[in-house]
Amino acid sequence: MAIRNTIRTHVVGSDWNFEQDDVFVTIWLIFQILSLVLCWLIYHAWSAKTLVFELAVESKAGKHASKLFRRFLIAIPFMGGSLARVFDRMTMFIKFKALPFMIRVKRVLETLFQLCFVDATFRNKNVRLIFTGGTLEITDPLNLPTTSLIIGNHRSIMDYTLINYLVQGDKCPGVLQYLRNTLNWNVDCFLPKLKFLSWGRLTNMPSIGLLSNILLKDENAAVDSQDLEDFLKKEGNHVLALFPEVNIITSELRLVQRKLARDNYLPLFDGILYPRFKNLTSTVNCFARLQHVERSRKTRYIKKAAIKTSSMVSKVKHPRSRTSAREIAQVNLFLGDDLFANPSATVKAEQKTLKAPISISPFLWDLTIVYYRATYSSGDQHAHVHEQHNLKKLKGEEYHYQLEQITPSFLQLLTCKFRGSPILVRIHVNKHPIFNLMKLSDRKLESWLEKTWLEKDALMQSMQNTVKIN
Repeated sequence: MAIRNTIRTHVVGSDWNFEQDDVFVTIWLIFQILSLVLCWLIYHAWSAKTLVFELAVESKAGKHASKLFRRFLIAIPFMGGSLARVFDRMTMFIKFKALPFMIRVKRVLETLFQLCFVDATFRNKNVRLIFTGGTLEITDPLNLPTTSLIIGNHRSIMDYTLINYLVQGDKCPGVLQYLRNTLNWNVDCFLPKLKFLSWGRLTNMPSIGLLSNILLKDENAAVDSQDLEDFLKKEGNHVLALFPEVNIITSELRLVQRKLARDNYLPLFDGILYPRFKNLTSTVNCFARLQHVERSRKTRYIKKAAIKTSSMVSKVKHPRSRTSAREIAQVNLFLGDDLFANPSATVKAEQKTLKAPISISPFLWDLTIVYYRATYSSGDQHAHVHEQHNLKKLKGEEYHYQLEQITPSFLQLLTCKFRGSPILVRIHVNKHPIFNLMKLSDRKLESWLEKTWLEKDALMQSMQNTVKIN
């Protein structure tokens, strides 16, 4: 029953009626869904094939199997050496030619799916975005990609597509134009790469693995900080987005949360859920290591104390490890003074070079998202929103427009262009200096997120009270 209600709320929509649509809308809807499903299947089929090749040439088990197979080929009389050389050439071709090409095609297929999804839902005249606050800037002054972090409240399953739309930008090329740019290797027109940290996975595609994590894990599942760092070093700059609430707010979850908050003496939220902290702390930890930032003053003191303690213990264990003045004088008679001119010289560790340079955006972007739908309502009905403009009288009753907060489903946005009432998306953008957050300990970072969520709840209440139709 819970799964059925979830599908009805987030995929179909509580007030969506299939029988109201005409034949053209029905055919168009089926075509769009089949197109998206086909893109999804092609992506996952290619992704599985790429994974097999990647495991074969880069995993420890694959390398060990290759060595055993090569030894087997060499053991073949007369032609074993030739077969082994052919096998080596095939392995090198797969590793340095075929696999990079397959990974590139995989990224292109992922981008095509997101472009198709955004074009079918948000990029139409009946969906209007209203921005307040600042401006989302995820590139540097030279319009080059950076590694940025976006957090936001979770109102709908379509929030993932909305973030993709915002990251793609207004000047995003269409599907055909993107394909032409890709085939022509046009690097001037790029699309920022986006990944979501959700349910313990780093992804931007719906998958069976993500669904299994949702069913089997809880909201506190997080991506490990080291795994995230390895991903960025390998793949380069990405826009990272996460919803600290994890779950989508519903009236039932809101009631359960308020009861748990009272029992555990936590802050009470009205329009959002209590945030989870692990994904944010993991991401900030990763950024701090990439930028060589000490997380807190206490950490620095502990490190200094540990170094001094280690040095003192070493001196106690090895009292003769230090060269005495008499020994230095004796050696200087034969070798000169240059040998001990700097007896405590240390060798600087060689830094590992990254496959792709990482450029961290100076700000964390905080989005507050609210969805509205403009509807007709009679004067005696309850209005969810608040500034009412009388338009006309029908059958002796006074009618007006009202803005109603909604949780848009996939099918509602997919068929929005054929509906009479538009969907309005209000997005308030705040930015916070990421460097200041890098210096905070995990506990202080959690307190900062909790305080930010309290401010977000108050902001949403203010937005609700001041929204109006002009």
